[in-house]
Amino acid sequence: INAEYMGQFTSHGPYVYKEKRWKEALALSNDKTEVQYVYYKTYTFVPSMSPGLNDTEDMFWIPNVAMFALEQHTSLLFGDLAPIILGTLAPYVCNASLSRNESLPFTRRSPREVVFGYTSSMLDNILRYSGLDPSLTPTTDIRVFINDSVVTGAGLSVVDSGKKNIDDLLVFRKWAGYDKLYWWRNQSQCDDCDGFDATAIRGTDSTQFPLGLKEGDHVPVFNDLLIRSVNMTVKGTEQRGDVTVNRVEIDEQSLFSGKQYPANNAFNQFGPSGVWNLTAVPIPPVYGSPIFISKPYWLDADPFYAAHAALDVAPTRAAHDTFVDAVPA
Repeated sequence: INAEYMGQFTSHGPYVYKEKRWKEALALSNDKTEVQYVYYKTYTFVPSMSPGLNDTEDMFWIPNVAMFALEQHTSLLFGDLAPIILGTLAPYVCNASLSRNESLPFTRRSPREVVFGYTSSMLDNILRYSGLDPSLTPTTDIRVFINDSVVTGAGLSVVDSGKKNIDDLLVFRKWAGYDKLYWWRNQSQCDDCDGFDATAIRGTDSTQFPLGLKEGDHVPVFNDLLIRSVNMTVKGTEQRGDVTVNRVEIDEQSLFSGKQYPANNAFNQFGPSGVWNLTAVPIPPVYGSPIFISKPYWLDADPFYAAHAALDVAPTRAAHDTFVDAVPA
């Protein structure tokens, strides 16, 4: 780490979860043009699609986010003395009853803990003894991205009822209480974004598309995992039993680096192509953590990423790409 060595990662899995989503409508606006609702989702581990794997018993070494955060703040406060201070301080901010697992740069955790979160005694004790206002740090849980069985976002969402224009049915007017995604950048904040406004919430949540879509049509969709809007394109049709559906896929440009596709500079995609950068997102469950998301096994990503990971699966578009099959109307 001190020598800025690029670690070698190994892949394990896949750990497959079934997602269930539902919405609870709360109110209809006076003019009946908008619907206010709260949004829930849960995840259930699917052993049959995760052969030989156990998401609670399998253990892996992962970066200790709390330790790195403590190191960063110690460096800012004590400069060159930081390593000495940190070596003395770290064991005391962990509960004495726990192993040294939490005072090391890396910690052993199960896949379920990584995904759905675990409580950090280090963060808990830092808050307890630092005198900081606990309300400023809403949780001492650390999670990679999604949380199990929670309401998405902190506030209520609002969508169009389609009363004025049926093509606007379920288009977001607010998501989780936000009418703008202020952590991204717009034209006035970004000189190299090709005039793109990344703060706008565009499209539906992909459960509804405009009428009459045909192959080649583009449609914006708001993705609550990426906490941003992306463009999707109708690539063709597929057969689902007796029903012909439109196969709608995420545009490849959304994964391009800002150098390759300037509009993505508004999303801080400054590195090699192939990942969505969520580091700027300050709200839960990201909290400004250095989180990047890719397609499975670096599908459609720059070879840079696969070169630093020992992949046991070669990704294919048929098995690993992201798409929505929508019944045409």
